[in-house]
Amino acid sequence: DAGGLTTDFFKQFFAQLGKSKFFIKEEEGIGALPVPDAELSSAAPLRVVGFLLGSCIAERRMIPVESFPPSFWKYLLNMERSIDLRDLEVYDPAMTRGLRAIAMEADVSDFCMDFSQVGGSS
Repeated sequence: DAGGLTTDFFKQFFAQLGKSKFFIKEEEGIGALPVPDAELSSAAPLRVVGFLLGSCIAERRMIPVESFPPSFWKYLLNMERSIDLRDLEVYDPAMTRGLRAIAMEADVSDFCMDFSQVGGSS
């Protein structure tokens, strides 16, 4: 098949990730990310995605760039220190607009935000 059917399979598979219950895709954004702290009975679906992603890389197959946001690729390349608000904007433009609006406010005490549980401490 000279790679046609296999390449098409990978392209379709990665394009459908955002429709899976194991991945999140924002309506306005590009790419899908794994669901954090998902109640999964097993990690098998994520292992399959990892296996297929590794297979594509090992076989030097093209992966649709829009399958994952830039922050995902930066993480895989051990460049997570370079992830910033621009990466969030690609994935979730609405959240980025909200964060920028909050950052522009001189006094955020009226927003009644409580960060006492940040980091998972109780």
